[in-house]
Amino acid sequence: MQLSNELEDLCAVGEELVGYPDLQGRMLLFRRCFVLKPVHLLRTLPPEMLTEFISGFELIKRGIIASLFGCALGEINDDTFSMCNLSIKRGGLGMELLRETAPCAYIASLLDYDRRYGGVMNDLDINRGGFYDGVREALRYIPLADGIMESVVALLQLYHSDSTGSVQHQLVQKCQQVRMATLEQSLSREHLYWWRSLQNDEAGCWLEVMPIFAKMTMSNVNFATALRYRYFMRVEGHVDGAKCKCKKVLDSRGHHLASVCSYGGERIATHDGMKYEFNNILR
Repeated sequence: MQLSNELEDLCAVGEELVGYPDLQGRMLLFRRCFVLKPVHLLRTLPPEMLTEFISGFELIKRGIIASLFGCALGEINDDTFSMCNLSIKRGGLGMELLRETAPCAYIASLLDYDRRYGGVMNDLDINRGGFYDGVREALRYIPLADGIMESVVALLQLYHSDSTGSVQHQLVQKCQQVRMATLEQSLSREHLYWWRSLQNDEAGCWLEVMPIFAKMTMSNVNFATALRYRYFMRVEGHVDGAKCKCKKVLDSRGHHLASVCSYGGERIATHDGMKYEFNNILR
């Protein structure tokens, strides 16, 4: 009952967020505030208790994402939603899937508590019950194909390692790697190459910009169009069969107009505009 009430409260907050008029601000509030709200639940409740809550919360997230893209909920297919739930440098929107985060957060919480207060970390007898049973149970929810985290001992070694990031972060990253490998198998070659082109430090910088100056502000139309463009989706307003002034048929994703067409010197103008902007930034 308490989880149901929590989900209802989050649903109400999500509706208010969808009503926020500025898409750029809505995205920042969504990514930096809303998606982090369940973290305390994930770290304190075992994953098997959160199945319905996670499904409900992910549906709320999908609805908010659809509002950012300016499209119907059905247009956000499973592949697009999966991509969105990755770090920006991996081609995502800087979020995580709760079904991946939940067991990772719970395990990390157990290990952290044990280190601070339990004192049993000094004894690596993995056959004992209690604490270790809780970790083992949560491990069942982590889809790690390479088997790196199959044992409690491996988790303890990870916890004491000098690796960058928390245990939770490292486990989530491993889960995402497995999901990304699976996702790549389902994409067309064109879509796969496009998605890989987003997986760097630069392609998603615009998503993290704070709109505190006019030059850092995007209109709602431009922001929604940029999101659709990033995720290989049909551009709003596209008419099938429509042709460019250069006589070529326009593609539904806007790639021709954005980077290919040289009619009227548009390609050169785009290049020069970027050149001058980079010059101003570097001065």
